[in-house]
Amino acid sequence: MSLEGAGNGELIRLCVEKRDDSAFGEIYRRYVNLVYSVCLRVLGDEADAQDVVTACFVAFVKHAPRLGGKDNLGSWFYWCAYNAARNARLIRDRRVIREKEAYEDRK
Repeated sequence: MSLEGAGNGELIRLCVEKRDDSAFGEIYRRYVNLVYSVCLRVLGDEADAQDVVTACFVAFVKHAPRLGGKDNLGSWFYWCAYNAARNARLIRDRRVIREKEAYEDRK
């Protein structure tokens, strides 16, 4: 069964009710580039962006039952990616500061 023409609401329903891997794959195919581009723009690092992309799709699986028949998944993925990337950047920046302080303390 081809899911290319299926609406997002139907794909979410298949993911939640049937645990349909092909429905998840279609959602991934539709939104992975959006999520990656947002993450890369916020983080400026490809590896960090890939990590956050993974986190966003894990979050989707966790939150899919509450998304119901939401057809505009693009906005959900955009904000998930933006917020997750921003948080990852804050954590990374704080780690860099701590590492610099630790280095300075050892001098």
